[in-house]
Amino acid sequence: MSTSTHRIFSLTLFLAFLFTCCFTGQSQTTATSKSSPNTIKGTVSLKGKGVAGIVVNAIPKNGVEQRRPQYRGVTDHEGKYTITNIPSGTFQFTPELLDYASADQSGQTLLLTEGETIEDVDFELTRGSVITGRVTAAGKPLIEQNVIVQRIDNSMLRSIRTDDRGVYRAFGLKAGKYNIYVGKPQTFMGQSSRFNQTFYPATTDPEKAQTIDLAEGAEVKDIDIKVELNEEATDRYSVSGTIVEAGNGRPVSGMRLRLQRTDARGFQPLNIVAISDKEGQFKFDEISPGNYTVMIAALSNTVLRTESAAFTVTDGDVTDLAVKAVRRASIFGVLVFEGVRNKLALPPLGSLFVNGYVVREGSSEGRFGESARVGADGSFHMTGLSDGVVTFSLGSTVGPMAQGLSIARVELNGIVQARGLEIKGDESIIGVRLVLKFLSGVIRGAIKATNGDFPPGTHFSAVLRNPSTDSPGALKPAIVDSRGRFFIDGLADGTYEIVVYVTVFGPNTPRKSFTAKQPATILDGNVTDVVVTVDLSETP
Repeated sequence: MSTSTHRIFSLTLFLAFLFTCCFTGQSQTTATSKSSPNTIKGTVSLKGKGVAGIVVNAIPKNGVEQRRPQYRGVTDHEGKYTITNIPSGTFQFTPELLDYASADQSGQTLLLTEGETIEDVDFELTRGSVITGRVTAAGKPLIEQNVIVQRIDNSMLRSIRTDDRGVYRAFGLKAGKYNIYVGKPQTFMGQSSRFNQTFYPATTDPEKAQTIDLAEGAEVKDIDIKVELNEEATDRYSVSGTIVEAGNGRPVSGMRLRLQRTDARGFQPLNIVAISDKEGQFKFDEISPGNYTVMIAALSNTVLRTESAAFTVTDGDVTDLAVKAVRRASIFGVLVFEGVRNKLALPPLGSLFVNGYVVREGSSEGRFGESARVGADGSFHMTGLSDGVVTFSLGSTVGPMAQGLSIARVELNGIVQARGLEIKGDESIIGVRLVLKFLSGVIRGAIKATNGDFPPGTHFSAVLRNPSTDSPGALKPAIVDSRGRFFIDGLADGTYEIVVYVTVFGPNTPRKSFTAKQPATILDGNVTDVVVTVDLSETP
C-alpha cells in the first residue's frame, strides 16, 4: 500500500469513527431525554366474571374535553384491559357503558408520575336499568326538553332530551331510588321559563315528588310528567326602538344590545341579542311581560354605552323605544410577565382576556364590568368604562385558567396603582401595564395510614390553607387520586397547612371519618414533597 493510499485509508477510518461516536452519542441523548410513559392495567367484571369488549378511557382531569379520548383500552375475553403510553398527569379512568352501570359512576382518578405501571384498576359492573316516560303540557308533547334523572343519594345525575313525541329514555342506570323532573328552578339568569320545575308525576314541590325504586336490570315504563304552563307561556311580545348617540342624535349602527329583566329575584340578563341597523333600529321578539332595561352586550368593542333605558312590557308590543348612547372611557394596555424562569411553561397571551370592574364611590349601583380579549403580543383595548376605580382580573378563552397565573400589580406610565386605576369622564387612558406573575410552587404528597391499611373504596380529599392570609377560611382544593396521592400547583413561596379528610367504609366496615393536618413550605417556587399520616386506631 502506498503512503498516499495509507493516509486516505486512515483518514476514512478516523471520519467513520468520529461519525459513529457523534451519531451514537446523539441517539443516546435523544433517547434519555424522553420521559417514560405510564401503563394502566385492570379488569372489568360482572358478578366476578370478566366482560369483553368494554372500552376504558383515560381522560385528562384538567384538560380540554376531547370528543374521542386519546388514551383508551378494550377488554379481552377475560375482561382484562391495558392502556399504554399515558403521559404524566392526573387522569380519570372510566368505562364506556351502555347496557351496564358501574359501581363507581365517576370512575377512578389517578395521579401518574413518570414510568409507572399500575395494575388492578378494576371496575365492577351491574346490569343497567332503564327509566322511560313522556313529558306533556296541556295534552301536547314537550319537545327537546331536558329531563333530569337523579339518584336521591346524589351519586348520579343524568340529563336526557325528549324526542318529537315528548318521550325520554334513560338507560344504563345503577339500581336505587331516583327523582325525575323537568325544567330548572327559578334563577337570576336568563329568560324566564314557560313552565316551573316539575317533578314526577305533576308537582312543583320537591317534597311531594314521587321517587322511582329501580331494581338492577329492570325497565320502568310510563314515568310520565305533566307540566302546567305558566303565564310566561302564552303572552309574548316584540320590543323595538332606535338607539342614537346622546348630544348629536346620530343613529348608532351595528350596536349589539341585550335586555336585562328586573323582578323580585333581582337582575336577569337575558341570553338574546339584537343588533341595530344603519338607521339605529333594533328589535327583540318573544319577550314576556315584565320590567326591562336595554343594555350593551358584553365584549362590544365600542366606547358607547346606553343610558338607563327602562321600559315595561304589559299586554302588547313595545314600539318606538328611544335609547341614548353616551361615550365612556377606554383603556389601552398590555400584559407582561415578571420573574419567569421557564417561559415555555407560560400560557399563550392570546388565550386570555381581561375583566375590568368599576366601583363608583358613594354609589348604590355597585360594580360595572367590561371585558377585553388579549392579543398575541399581550395588548388589550377595553372600552365602555364608567367613572370610578377599576380593578382587573384574568380569564381564559380555552378552558380553565393557567394555574398560578395572577396580576401582581397595575402600572400607569410606570407608576403603581395600588388602589386601582381611576377613571374620569370619557377619557382614553394609555400606558397601562398589567404585570403578571407565574407562581410555580408545587406541593406533591401522599396520604398514608398507620395502625392499619386503607380498605378498598376509601374516599380521600384534601385542601390547602394559607395561615398568613387575611381570610384563614380561604381554602384551595387539591387533586387527590384513589391511592391517596395529591398534587397542588400554582403556589407562591410561603408556609401552608394541608388538611386531609379520609372516609373509610365498606360492606363489612362501619363508616368512619378521619382528619389530619400537615405543614408544608414552598421555597424558590420548587416542589415540596409531603406525607400526611392518618392514625386508623384513633376514634374519629
